[in-house]
Amino acid sequence: MSSEPTGRTTTADVPLDRVVDDADRVVAFERYRPEHYGGLVEMYDDFPPEQRAQGLPPATESAITEWLAVLLDHVSVVAVHDGAVVGHAALVPDDAGNHELGVFVDDDYQDAGVGSALLEATFEYARSIGIADVWLSVARSNHRARHVYDALGFAEAGEKGRSLRLVREL
Repeated sequence: MSSEPTGRTTTADVPLDRVVDDADRVVAFERYRPEHYGGLVEMYDDFPPEQRAQGLPPATESAITEWLAVLLDHVSVVAVHDGAVVGHAALVPDDAGNHELGVFVDDDYQDAGVGSALLEATFEYARSIGIADVWLSVARSNHRARHVYDALGFAEAGEKGRSLRLVREL
């Protein structure tokens, strides 16, 4: 296989969507590619401790690397601004064949519409490959995230301890 550029764009290179966020930044949403790996690790490594919930994202670089080894084998969409990864959403099948959603947005890009747009781009991509619904677990006390999930049409489907299970059809 030739390593020379062909001049063609593969579907993996085409952004799923772009938005201008509430801070007037152009953020693109793309399927994960290996070129994003370093930026993804950096984003997670810089995640503020107070925003880590339910042990996620992991707190050390080695734990982040192990965690990403699982996540990146499945549906992963990244938010990119000026070449930096500023958000990540992943859908991982569970033992029942349903897809668990994980979503993380850099602190500097929260409350600017990036998280909601990242989720919409992820859902659109998931629908295009046949995923019909998703679920997630969120801390009952995480009102900020629950507000976003409510606005995106998630519904409560159970509870376990301090967490709620939310579901959404795509």
